[in-house]
Amino acid sequence: MRLALVITMCAAAGMAATTTAADERSAIDDLTAVENGRIITLDRPSAAPAEGQPEGESAVTAALDRGVGDGYVACSTSDDVYPFSLTGLTAGAAIVLPGSLNYPYDATERPGGSEVWMADASDNSVIVVERSTDTVTHQVPIGEYAVSLAFSKDATFALVACRDNTAGVDNMYRVSTSTYAVLDSWVGPLDYLGPGNVALDQVSGNFYMVQWYDNALHELAAAGTWVLRSADEGTSLWQLVVDPDGSVVYVTDRGTDQVRVIDRVSLAQVNAVTVGDDPWGIDVTPDGAKLYVTCEDSQNVYAVDTSTWTTTVISVSPGDPRDVDISQDGTRAFVAGGDSGSTDVVYVIDVATDTLLGTVPLPAGASNVNVVAAAPQPVPVELMQLRVE
Repeated sequence: MRLALVITMCAAAGMAATTTAADERSAIDDLTAVENGRIITLDRPSAAPAEGQPEGESAVTAALDRGVGDGYVACSTSDDVYPFSLTGLTAGAAIVLPGSLNYPYDATERPGGSEVWMADASDNSVIVVERSTDTVTHQVPIGEYAVSLAFSKDATFALVACRDNTAGVDNMYRVSTSTYAVLDSWVGPLDYLGPGNVALDQVSGNFYMVQWYDNALHELAAAGTWVLRSADEGTSLWQLVVDPDGSVVYVTDRGTDQVRVIDRVSLAQVNAVTVGDDPWGIDVTPDGAKLYVTCEDSQNVYAVDTSTWTTTVISVSPGDPRDVDISQDGTRAFVAGGDSGSTDVVYVIDVATDTLLGTVPLPAGASNVNVVAAAPQPVPVELMQLRVE
């Protein structure tokens, strides 16, 4: 029987929670707190009030309220970002990215939902967008060809992987979520083209990372500063996600058109599920019951039942689907449509029925929808009692 950690209110293991009765807020650490059942971010840099924000309402509160209804997509040809409504399925105006060259390769919402962080492969940086104002607030220079990032379990830093296999050159970076500065960097695995996509295990706090288009899966320490162990798991590993209960790691293999199911404790493969042609993105529902796998060349999405391993095929033609992210409530899967023709779109899938619910058309000028962020990264922990007086 699956014991999924479906937790939206959480703290780092071993940290004591304190409560301020006056504002009904339970502090987790210096950066985060639980307020009215939601994680909020404290001590943030000041930001201009969001449009329509009531007088006296904090920017943090406005960001969280906004985060309930908005997702973000980034385009790799037009080099811009678009906010979109998760319920109304309409997109806003482009957010222009800084720098002369941009290639947004990954997008992840910060735990609590106040920001979207993007790995920019061409500008060799991490770009931070403040969600209350839809503005870029930080650009953090890092190593060559940044391709992926994931936040630590305690949300104090983001681990960023750079696709660089140059001997002696740092390709793994830790970026502080409070100062937006690089904490440190180190030389990660150098096989083939270097590090690829990275994901957090919500239970252990360890990170998991694939070697770019190669066969290796790496387990990284929760501190984000060294490799614990590695295993040969396939041929052309690409994207990965860890089951919410921490039991297995799901990895797309673009060489064999499979999802490889890896036992997290032993790093042994326990199953392989055949999907469509060239599986790119993958995500798991908050209860762990379903996987959604985007298959670029066959122009479809596979829904995989993780209890029976049966699949349902959902066509998204004429798109060439890339990234996928599932809403926080687990009801919809949002798929970056790649090059969808005259109007690029985000495809929206109903999780209950595994059918295409509709699309989010992007404004004219949007080109090649590469990544999507539709829900904050959870920061789960061992179940901790957080009491609000």
